[in-house]
Amino acid sequence: MKKTNFILIQARIGSKRLKNKVLRKIQGKSILELVIQRLKKVKNSQIVVATTSLAEDIQVEKIAKKLKVKVFRGSTNNVAKRLLDAAKFFKQKKFVRINADSPFIEPKLIEKVLAFGQKKSFDIVTNCFPRRSESGNSVELINTDSLSKIFLKKNKINKSHKEHVTKFFYENEKNFKILNFVNKKKIFSVNNKLSVDTYSDLIRLRNHSKKLYKK
Repeated sequence: MKKTNFILIQARIGSKRLKNKVLRKIQGKSILELVIQRLKKVKNSQIVVATTSLAEDIQVEKIAKKLKVKVFRGSTNNVAKRLLDAAKFFKQKKFVRINADSPFIEPKLIEKVLAFGQKKSFDIVTNCFPRRSESGNSVELINTDSLSKIFLKKNKINKSHKEHVTKFFYENEKNFKILNFVNKKKIFSVNNKLSVDTYSDLIRLRNHSKKLYKK
């Protein structure tokens, strides 16, 4: 029996640059809904939405449950701990980390990263170090124990490391086994931006959504 590919979506209402962005709609669907629907296309996958324990994020939980996806609620500001706690709760040795602001995430790209990661031992498999895909198609396959050890040891963990889950790996690359994934088939240009951080991003992706989905 094949092992399930475990995917964690980090999502929250209180985005600083664009509040409620995961609830904003493109083609009549919330961004979070689009992300979940895309990830459901990943073969043999289990999807969990990791959100905060804040009352406002009940809206995130409702969308996930409506789409029959499990939810883990944890730390508000320490995103790394939230994802780590979620992975441990579901007893997963590794997990794919996806941001909830990526409505055009490519399922086949995730499958390729997963396949690549199965061939060798690693701390993290990434297409972000250096960046090999445009923003919105970032995929990171993280070893749960490796992430756990970062926070157990007396490392110089700062606020930025807690918020940007994999930043410590990249800043200390000599201490970790980082596999850099390169997708031979180019889906889009790395100069494109397919994630939603600002209102202008949202408007642009709304305008181009039909074209992007066709591709």
